[in-house]
Amino acid sequence: DYLILSHPHLDHMGELPYLASHINIKNIILFKDSFSRSELYNIEKISNTNHINVLDANRLHTLNLKDTTLRFLDTYIKDSDDKNEQSIVILLSYKHKNILLTGDMTIQNETLLLQRYQLPKIDILKVAHHGSKTSSSSNLIELIKPEISLISSGRGNKYQLPNQEVIQRLYENGSKVYDTQINGEITVKLNSDLNITTNQTN
Repeated sequence: DYLILSHPHLDHMGELPYLASHINIKNIILFKDSFSRSELYNIEKISNTNHINVLDANRLHTLNLKDTTLRFLDTYIKDSDDKNEQSIVILLSYKHKNILLTGDMTIQNETLLLQRYQLPKIDILKVAHHGSKTSSSSNLIELIKPEISLISSGRGNKYQLPNQEVIQRLYENGSKVYDTQINGEITVKLNSDLNITTNQTN
């Protein structure tokens, strides 16, 4: 129903042509101001070919899907040259579970997030920017105290992510940490116990 492109970096949107040609996508959500004219042209071309509606996250406040509410949190730094600082940030609430989806937001975005919103206790955190130390500040992590932290990172990546200080900060705040380069595919059941299964790569 909805494919969200967090921001215009290839590791977050590079597979769009493949996905659009293999999956029936009804809507794409993106923050249009962060994309160049040529990027938007290419996305609109793909969307037109595959009959996909394009929605601007800047005009969305909430999206209600049965038992789920997605709140689009305005932490965009629109004049930044760093596209990470224009990431879509979403608070997803499902029944009594809260999930924070962060894209590649930076500490500057986190500061805006804390100034503008009263965040609940977070059950699941998608750790920003693959566990980089440019995100996941003490101010944020100590407030939300995520029960589970999920990190998307490639094995042997050249940036040596995730950063060990970030990992330690998450552990110190009582979080269980899962990283795709160690655990492979991670599945969390949104039941009362938040059961987790992984495709351990070893």
